[in-house]
Amino acid sequence: MLRVTLGVINIMTNKSLKYFFLILSILFIVNYTFFAHPSLGIGTSPGSINLDIFHDMPLNFSETALINTGGNILLFVPWGISVALLSKKKSRFLKVVFSGFLCSVMIELIQLFLPNRWTDINDVILNTSGSIIGYVLYVSVSYLYYKVSKNSKVNE
Repeated sequence: MLRVTLGVINIMTNKSLKYFFLILSILFIVNYTFFAHPSLGIGTSPGSINLDIFHDMPLNFSETALINTGGNILLFVPWGISVALLSKKKSRFLKVVFSGFLCSVMIELIQLFLPNRWTDINDVILNTSGSIIGYVLYVSVSYLYYKVSKNSKVNE
């Protein structure tokens, strides 16, 4: 537990680690959005375009729903955390939401030109939601870090 706490503290305080985490999150996103992953069913069938919100979006606990819906959300959680880590407190939430949205739109536009890739408005919604979840995780960990550091100073 102590090692995990120290690791989180290092990321939250070291600017180089913050940028490293951002680069890792970008590589993670690029890996799953531009390259095929047949074991997950990603990039194996002819692509198409979906501009109907929530059309063909499985909202159940099937394997397809977990990979598509859950995967699109989880894909951007590290992005939300890393943008929050690098942003000033005053505009942090807006930067996370706007950058997650903009990055997702750019990915979907690029996928228009890639074989076997879908351009889907639902992916933009889910990716942006993942960024927001990343922000919420950042705020939660920051709050816990503040409480733990405050209590450790009182106990000294």
